[in-house]
Amino acid sequence: MSEFRYLGVFIVSSRSFKYSLVYAKRSFYAAVNGLFGKLLNLASEEVILELLRTKRTPILLYGLECFKLGKADQHSLDFTFNRLCMKLFKTGSIDLVKDSQSYCAIDLPSCDLKRRQDKFILRYVLYIIVCIYLMHSMQLKKVASSFSDGVCKCTITSRYCLSITYGVWCYARLVHSGDVGIRDVCT
Repeated sequence: MSEFRYLGVFIVSSRSFKYSLVYAKRSFYAAVNGLFGKLLNLASEEVILELLRTKRTPILLYGLECFKLGKADQHSLDFTFNRLCMKLFKTGSIDLVKDSQSYCAIDLPSCDLKRRQDKFILRYVLYIIVCIYLMHSMQLKKVASSFSDGVCKCTITSRYCLSITYGVWCYARLVHSGDVGIRDVCT
């Protein structure tokens, strides 16, 4: 077996962890062709672009916020979206398509994916903060009970838990404010 599906994402067997965008693109094209078949001559380009952005692009990006995509994969996602815009605007000019996308405030899938990845990592960091806070509150109870015989038997001190919590919280605040990019630290 060279690839298998897990939670809607196709994982390819390889020496390193890889995924396949083929099935995501296939599902995306099928959904967009259904949309184009029903609305291409009836609705305006702005309406169709908004439907593409809100209803069809998530099909293309499903589950990819967990992965670190290379430049080739990002360009492949953007190419897929740009080709559909070329079909929608009935043109072969990428400049005209990019102008239309900027006029309608439509981002490329790679930009949407970066936002989704940042949100995913920020939620993960906040989850760690909550876990550390819960460990800290349980540790305080343990410290109180362990001092009953005059000797502390705890392995993690409450000051250590607080310093970790504060450090993770400061990092999450910097990432959220945009001063530090998650890509700068995690790559």
